[in-house]
This record gives sequence, structure tokens and C-alpha cells, in this order.
Amino acid sequence: MKLLRWLEEKFAANPKYIWPPIWVFFGLIISLCCVIYCNYNFHYINVGAAFLWSLAFFISGSLLGFIFGVPNVITQVNPQIETSTLSKSNTNLTQVSDWLTKIVIGAGLVELNKIPPFIWRVSKRMAMGISLSVQYEPQISSICAAILIFNVAFGFLCGYMLMRMVFSLFI
Repeated sequence: MKLLRWLEEKFAANPKYIWPPIWVFFGLIISLCCVIYCNYNFHYINVGAAFLWSLAFFISGSLLGFIFGVPNVITQVNPQIETSTLSKSNTNLTQVSDWLTKIVIGAGLVELNKIPPFIWRVSKRMAMGISLSVQYEPQISSICAAILIFNVAFGFLCGYMLMRMVFSLFI
């Protein structure tokens, strides 16, 4: 009950708290609708397994978005000091986030040519898991690649925005 009251107070005081859960909800609904539509066309997709895969990709993208979204916090605000001389404090979370961001970007740029084959291999394995018929695996693997790309990208966006809009107030 205290949590519900706290959420109600936060949403009433600051309406930007309501947007990240709405984004997450609509993203997962869009993903579920795409899986159901594909099942309607092929009739050989395990919808539950496909939605669990899409949820896993969404969570992976969200975690990556959290890492990229950790803000630097300004510790002192004094009206007598110029804005160019404000010092930014680096908490441990900010330092780890900066370090991981640099590693992910560096490794991603070095291995950029290996990402499309990796996506295709993952989508083929995913198609083997959610396909109820071997006959439709090539078509289903392309749908799986779309599920992977959409959910990782949308999860990244939601995680980044959630960290910037909501969690930055608590750091």
C-alpha cells in the first residue's frame, strides 16, 4: 500500500514518471502482436516461446540502455560561481558506467562486421526453438531476426530513458 501511495504521489507531482512504464507496456504489446500476427500467417510458431525470447532481448537491451544512461551529477550549485567552473562528481556507478560504455563501444566498433552473422545465427537457433514445423524455419528465422533487432533496440531506448528520466533523480 505504501508503494502505491508513493507511486501515486510521484505521478501526480511529476507526470514524467508515467511515461517509461507506458513505453515498456506498448513495446511489449507491439512485440506480442507481431508474434501473434506471424503465428496467424504461418500457424507453426510457439507464441509463448517467441514472446519469452522477445522479453529476454528487451531486458538485454534495457540493461545496455541503463549502462549508457547513467548521468554525471553536479554536486555544487552556487549562484556566485560561474557555470563553466561547476565540478561534476563521479560516483562509483558513474565510473563503472563510463568504463563499460567505452568497452562496449570499442568492442562493438572493432567487431562491427561480425554483428550481422551473429544476429543471423541467433535467429536461426531461435527459429529452431519456436518453430513447430521444420518446413517453415527459413521464414521464421527472418521473423526471429526482426524480433531480436526490435526488442534490443526498443529495450535500449526504454532503459536509457528510464535511467535519464527517473533514476537520475535518485543518484
